[in-house]
Amino acid sequence: MKTAYINAKMLNKKQAFIVENGRFTHVGTKRKILSEAIDEIIDLKDQIVLPGFNDAHMHVLGLGKMMNMVDVSEEPSIDSMIDCLTASNKNPIIARGYKETQFVELREPTKADLDKVSKDVPVLLYRFCSHVMIANSKAIEMALEQNGGYPENQAHYDLEKGRFAESARSFLMGLEPEDDAALREMILKGQDHLLKHGITSVGSDDFGVVSVHYERVLNVFKTLAKEDKLKLRILEQVNIPDEEDFDDFLTKGYPHKQFGRYTIGPVKLLTDGSLGARTAAMREPYSDMEKETGFMVFDRDTIQKRIEKARKHNMDYAMHAIGDKAIETLVEISETLKETNRRDAISHAQLADEALIERMSAIGLGAQVQPAFTASDAPIVKERLGDRSEHVYLFNTMIEKGVSVAFSTDAPIEHVNPFHTLFSALKRTTIKEDYPPYLPKEGVPLETGIEAYSIMGAYFARMEDELGDIKKGHLADFIVVENLDFKDPSTLKNAQVVETYIEGEKVCEPGDLS
Repeated sequence: MKTAYINAKMLNKKQAFIVENGRFTHVGTKRKILSEAIDEIIDLKDQIVLPGFNDAHMHVLGLGKMMNMVDVSEEPSIDSMIDCLTASNKNPIIARGYKETQFVELREPTKADLDKVSKDVPVLLYRFCSHVMIANSKAIEMALEQNGGYPENQAHYDLEKGRFAESARSFLMGLEPEDDAALREMILKGQDHLLKHGITSVGSDDFGVVSVHYERVLNVFKTLAKEDKLKLRILEQVNIPDEEDFDDFLTKGYPHKQFGRYTIGPVKLLTDGSLGARTAAMREPYSDMEKETGFMVFDRDTIQKRIEKARKHNMDYAMHAIGDKAIETLVEISETLKETNRRDAISHAQLADEALIERMSAIGLGAQVQPAFTASDAPIVKERLGDRSEHVYLFNTMIEKGVSVAFSTDAPIEHVNPFHTLFSALKRTTIKEDYPPYLPKEGVPLETGIEAYSIMGAYFARMEDELGDIKKGHLADFIVVENLDFKDPSTLKNAQVVETYIEGEKVCEPGDLS
């Protein structure tokens, strides 16, 4: 069936297009499109049409998981947070979203705080970055019984504070509901939320957000794809830290396998932590903690061997690195390997300075960045980094220097709303504008930002010849948007997706965008 969409406003200045068999077959003027043989006409009434957004790095399963948790991100004090959690009737009580800077106490919650919530029910609290969890005494007791011992790396946890960071988090994650039915519900809930916001493709790390074996997660995705319930395009960023499990993954021939719209993509490891938790690996100590430099979760040799092993199966990499030491480690590895025709990327990369960016550009190493982090981290960057804060979050510099840059949200760490991300990329502050713009010269122009949120995501998926643009021959993934004016960036604050299409199929209409 040939369906013509007319009276559209698009960045390419065209007014209409035809979709047939899931692809754009014609794109042009209204007059030209209506001269073609067509079966149906849909009048878009001068609404904005954009390519479906591609969130290049996030966590579909993690998004659905976090949507089931108690949100404490707006609590003004630790006492009010305790009251909020005490009111929950869940067992276990799992919460998310705190930042130390949001509380009047200006400190991190502790085990003692969560013990006030309950001494009989396990209570788990995720920091907004998800790199740190706080647990009450009951949760630690149950996790100890479940695991038969405490985590091996004592540097990653503090029993007195009930604080578990990075690899030590897995000690607690087994307390969360993770049967196949729960995984399925989380994936579908995350997918629904993304489609409502016009996200049609994602790069997603799903194996790393739950404690179960990677193959259980993969099989749930396979089942959903077989049932035609997986509408979203998902490029799995393969985060399997355990060497034996990764060997099992390779032996079973999973690299590049495709199940419907679910595709096995690049290899991933968390090479370091986060800036807020002071676990991002830095070359020099944090300015507000003179002996702390964060840490590498894996040493260089381990990371390089993992990449080389993945290369034997022609896998690109999408490695998590935030601190300048972690970023430099990946740059050095790529410089050593001297490969071409790769679509490697550093996920995050926000603390890359000008020199590291030059080196990334020289070797074709890309970046999957989160513009919303610029706004979220603004209150702590100067405190954490001192003078170095003038040389970080250089996203526009990356683009100008020729680094392939794709936008993302790392959801559920940041909200999935792409228009808010584009606003932060352009204006370098939150949509509330409650902080002065951070290094405003690094603002990314709107049209460039839309490309980073569409074509560049497709690039890292090796699908730029089929996705990311409204042009003849491309898959018909597109969105219809209201309340957006390309000439007025302030309209990004209230822009909203009206309809979402994947391969010409309407997969989402207006609904609850909370």
